[in-house]
Amino acid sequence: MSWVIGTVTLPINPTKIMMRYPTVSSEATNPGDYAILLSIAKKAITLTLEGILYKAGYSAADLETNYINPLVALLHNEVTISAPDTRYDGDWIFNDFKYEERGGLLAAFNFTMIFKRGGIHIVL
Repeated sequence: MSWVIGTVTLPINPTKIMMRYPTVSSEATNPGDYAILLSIAKKAITLTLEGILYKAGYSAADLETNYINPLVALLHNEVTISAPDTRYDGDWIFNDFKYEERGGLLAAFNFTMIFKRGGIHIVL
């Protein structure tokens, strides 16, 4: 099974998957001892996917038409992610997409995609 981002099925599964669970905190100095740490709240969970867009027989233009352009169209929106083992499944805001053409004999693009999940998603 492959990763599905919205309506786009990736031809190759991501090679790197990173989760980040940040918080909002503040520090107050405590003379003669460690600082006092104030934990205030949780921030949005971040899912980062890195990998390669490659499909045998596809040119760079084919990859752009079938994968890159449809992914760019999903940016700033809530998308449903389906992963092979379901651990990352659910609704996420597609926050950032970066790609670079690899060059060489085979048409391929390296990519980084960043998704965020909060308690409530509002897309304006």
